[in-house]
Amino acid sequence: MPPGVLGVVWSQRRPRARGPEHMVTQPLIRARHLLSILEHVDKLPEPDRRAVRAAVDPAVLAQIESAAVSDWLPFALDLALTHAVAGVLGAAGTHQFFLRQQLAASQSPLLKTLAESATAIFGLDPGSWTRWIPRGWSIIFRDCGSWEIERTGPGEVRLALVDLPARCLDDEVWLRSVASSFSSMLVVAKAEGEFALDGVDRARSAARYRLRWRRG
Repeated sequence: MPPGVLGVVWSQRRPRARGPEHMVTQPLIRARHLLSILEHVDKLPEPDRRAVRAAVDPAVLAQIESAAVSDWLPFALDLALTHAVAGVLGAAGTHQFFLRQQLAASQSPLLKTLAESATAIFGLDPGSWTRWIPRGWSIIFRDCGSWEIERTGPGEVRLALVDLPARCLDDEVWLRSVASSFSSMLVVAKAEGEFALDGVDRARSAARYRLRWRRG
């Protein structure tokens, strides 16, 4: 069936990596993503910029700022930054922060190539663009879940981030920041709608999301 047909499920799942003693490895994140967040923090007006930085352990800042962009770093650093932002900016401000940060990050060479490819193939259709989420996710995250995507109707896609580690699944602030980041698709597509957290399925270690949109 062609892309975008209702009911088609797109999935990109792989077993989580295991160490030599068959222990599940810890989730990791690319340093470039954390550095992008810090760059966006530094663009905040005072006193917010200073307050967010002050809310982060200096050791966390040092580990991020000393890393090469291609390094894999502990996922816990992402949680630390996300909670620092949320603690200062509140829910609405945090949503705007991660939406704008993702818009800026999408101009990085790797993600810009994906975005341009998606637009060339699908046009300005947010629903079809979601097919590229698994690929973009794998560039930034390792052992931090995988995506299942189903187009369920005109202007609606349901998504599930499955096989999440407990530290991700239990952190609603972080789960909502994921939705905020992917809301950037609606801005680029010039569409009205929302990309929202739709609940948690603990039996599958999954966070459920829903994308709805309409043309303005």
